[in-house]
Amino acid sequence: MTTKKPTTKKAQATEGKAVVYIGPTLGGGALMRNAVFRAGEFPPHIVSMREKSEALRGLFVPVSELATARKRITVRGDILNTYARQVKHDI
Repeated sequence: MTTKKPTTKKAQATEGKAVVYIGPTLGGGALMRNAVFRAGEFPPHIVSMREKSEALRGLFVPVSELATARKRITVRGDILNTYARQVKHDI
């Protein structure tokens, strides 16, 4: 018999949904633009990079929002544009 972990509504909403990194390629290819990850499942080196930079964490968007995010990242003053410029200095 298996038991399920109780989950919150937020956890259920993001469980299994993929996210895409939309920022610039970093670390000599350690994190490539348009890399896709299951939500919450990142390799150890990505986890380490995410811990160092709030901007980097903001550049992971749900696949369902990718088209909108790609437009927003080119708009000066948008938070995604700011994160993309900031992450180059953070990492």
